[in-house]
Amino acid sequence: RYHREYYRPDNLCIIVTGQVAPAAILTALSSVEERILSKPKQPPRPRPWSQPVPPLLPASLPESVEVLFPSGDESVGRVLV
Repeated sequence: RYHREYYRPDNLCIIVTGQVAPAAILTALSSVEERILSKPKQPPRPRPWSQPVPPLLPASLPESVEVLFPSGDESVGRVLV
């Protein structure tokens, strides 16, 4: 459902980096733009993450938590909190 609602042509953002000729980019994108503009306009959708997100963890957690590494070598390991 998320992809259907938010991965839409009117949300399209193209980033081009490097040494390219602007005219070449516009020429390459003209057929894509024509296809997008030929489709009916979709109703507006709310932008994701525009509302505050509730905390994932309860507020009653202590200020700090000691987590022991699951391995003798503390440079690697997996920690689940």
